[in-house]
Amino acid sequence: MSRTQPDHDHDQANAEPDSEASFLENLVGYNSRRAWLAIHDNFVRQMTPHALTQAEFSVLATIKAKPQVNLRMLAASLAIAPPNLATLLDGLERRELLQRQRNQDDKRIQTVKLTTAGSRLLRSAMQTVQKLETESTSRLTDGERTQLNTLLKKIYIDA
Repeated sequence: MSRTQPDHDHDQANAEPDSEASFLENLVGYNSRRAWLAIHDNFVRQMTPHALTQAEFSVLATIKAKPQVNLRMLAASLAIAPPNLATLLDGLERRELLQRQRNQDDKRIQTVKLTTAGSRLLRSAMQTVQKLETESTSRLTDGERTQLNTLLKKIYIDA
């Protein structure tokens, strides 16, 4: 081997630990999971006063956005299996944060709506979530935050 040619074997031996790390760091799933872990830990800490899990918060926020949503649509909207949604709704209903009712036009369909207490708690929780979202993404510009949300939605919407 001439001195002008790079020593590929030596370069590869030195690069292996980095190549494993860069392999992971180039995976969308890996980066999404790492970002989620950082945001989730912050969420759990800051939502303690509201006594809401991410799933419960998502249910309440979706009901607010889609008043009188039926259970099938709610489960689909949140990608939650119906039995898991039923368990979440049972807990939120026991806490008097939401109310299930039969659809006036079709008694086979059950809808959910927020109670006054649910609306009040959600309003406060949304302020907390907005604050933690800003903190969790503080290294991003507003444009980057918008772009990140747009790109992530491309992965799961209509998947």
